Formats: sequence, C-alpha cells, structure tokens
Amino acid sequence: MKTPQRKTIEINLGVLVVVIAITVIAIVLLKYHVEGEKDMPYILKEIDIISTATGENEITEENKWNIKVSQNSDVYIEIERNSEHKSNENIKKVKIQEIQIKSLGKYTPKLYLPSQEGEKIFDYKEENLAKEEIEYNVDNSKNVKKKTITSEGGIIALSFANNNIGTYIGNDDKIVYDGTLLEKLAITNDDIQFDVKFSLIIETESNKKYKAEIILKLPGGDLVKDGIIKIKNTELEEIVFKRI
Repeated sequence: MKTPQRKTIEINLGVLVVVIAITVIAIVLLKYHVEGEKDMPYILKEIDIISTATGENEITEENKWNIKVSQNSDVYIEIERNSEHKSNENIKKVKIQEIQIKSLGKYTPKLYLPSQEGEKIFDYKEENLAKEEIEYNVDNSKNVKKKTITSEGGIIALSFANNNIGTYIGNDDKIVYDGTLLEKLAITNDDIQFDVKFSLIIETESNKKYKAEIILKLPGGDLVKDGIIKIKNTELEEIVFKRI
C-alpha cells in the first residue's frame, strides 16, 4: 500500500512531467511562430521595388506643358525552387490575398495587375485593377503579363498607382518625367507615403500550402527629390512562411 508521502511524490512527479511537456510544446510553437517553415520546396529569392512618376502631355496654344501626372510603385516578387529541399515537389499555384493599403499621407493608391495587351507591363485602366484575390498559375513558360510561372518559379508583378494625381501646366524649357514632377504640383514626399500588407500563399501539387505576410513601406524613399527609387531586397529572413 502506498503511503501518503509516496502518493504526494508521484502526484508531484506527474504534475512536473505535464508542466515540462507543456513547456516544450510552447517553446516549439513559439519557435515555429517566429521562424516558420525551414524546409520549403520553394522560397522567395528577392523583392524589387521601382517607384517613379510619369504623365501624359497635351500641348495647347497657351502652354507647352499640360501634363496629367500619375505616380506609381511597382513591386516584383521572385519565387524560385529551393535547391536544398529533399523532394522534387512542384508548385501548383500562387495566390495573393488579404490585401490592405493604408495611406500615410493625402493619397491612397489603387492596385493594378499587368496588362494583357500592349508592350507596357502596366496599363492603368479599370480592367487591370486587382480583385480581392490574385492567382498565378503554372505554365510551360514564365510570363509576367499573363500571370504565369513555371515549376521552377517565376516573377509576380504588382503596381500601386495614384492616377491623375494632378495636372502641371507651364512653359518650362525641359521636363523630366519622373518623381520630380510631383514638386511642380506642390506634392511632398509625405503626401504619397503608404503601407501595404498582403498574404502570399504558395501551394504545391501535393496540396501543401505555405502562407507568409508581406509588409512594404512605399514608395521606399524620397521620390520627390530622387525622381526614381529602385530597391532590390534579397535579405528576406523577416518574411516567415507557415503551413496552413
């Protein structure tokens, strides 16, 4: 027959085992929450950002310049196969969901997808506005405009644009079509700042889904002063993918 002292010891040991197990699980979950998946079949290679401004000029008898100015920040996300992954698992599709655009200034841009027609990657027409969910499918060839990637990966292109942000009228000898146009409209760099947040989902042929939250601060620099901002980001450790 067990003595009360022995029973107490056994109960305490049992509680200790449970506490240790819960602690270990909590540590594992916390590590996964911070570090995410470490052995994905596909990874993000880089994110490139190109921000500038442009315009369309309509010459009048009174003025040499009558420019409708637009400002855009283009984002290119490159996905590639993970050469260190053990399997040859192929990608099935990529989705972008839960898109949020938060204005930090006077203007809130709209999100556009590549145009299916013409030579320009982006044509800021109503039919090219992005929907709530954007899907990229696997094909035999990579095509940014058709939103297709291959089993080896590809590039996803998005453009956040303020169309017809203002009209500059004048008779300057020379005009440069870039972000410096905004200064002529008395638009400051603070006026065009905004944050973007969206979920990127990579789905494989075995129906495994990996989801990451991507946060961007755009245009990414002093566009009014520099005219064009180009950012190439290959250090993407802060972007964490998790299984869903």
